[in-house]
Amino acid sequence: HTGVGNKLGKGVLAYKQFLKSVKRRNKPFYVTAKWCVILGVLGAIGYQIV
Repeated sequence: HTGVGNKLGKGVLAYKQFLKSVKRRNKPFYVTAKWCVILGVLGAIGYQIV
């Protein structure tokens, strides 16, 4: 599981860098992307619980 956690951590870091660059240029897109990810994560968690 550590390999998965590592990849996830790197992905999250890369994603945060990406969001920072987007946030500076395009605020509405940043907000939309953020909500898409939040809903996607919640959906994935809910799917695993069910």
